[in-house]
Amino acid sequence: MPKLVLSSRAIQVINKSIDLFHHRGFHTVGVDRIVKECEITKATFYNFFLSKARFIEICLIVQKERLKEKVVSIVEYSQDISAADKLKQLYFLHTDVEGMFYLLFKAMFETKLTYPKAYITA
Repeated sequence: MPKLVLSSRAIQVINKSIDLFHHRGFHTVGVDRIVKECEITKATFYNFFLSKARFIEICLIVQKERLKEKVVSIVEYSQDISAADKLKQLYFLHTDVEGMFYLLFKAMFETKLTYPKAYITA
């Protein structure tokens, strides 16, 4: 897959939408809600992301990359804690329902039928 290159404004839209998806779900947050909350036009949204399905996929790719970075930082750079504590931290990264990365877990249940490419990404 080619490297995803996003403008700073697109990243802002993604960050806000990740929060919306996390708290409200993928099916209840529509493009109208996203553009209103992010203060952009629909034309801008579709220019950036092409479709809601592709947008969800991009949000999950971004979250997955952030999760990978966090995992590497725990495993490689946390040398003052035990392996058991590292495993606990990794476990809680994935299971904390209020945590930043719960969206990836949530996506496995909410996107399978409606957004199959996003489901594969998650």
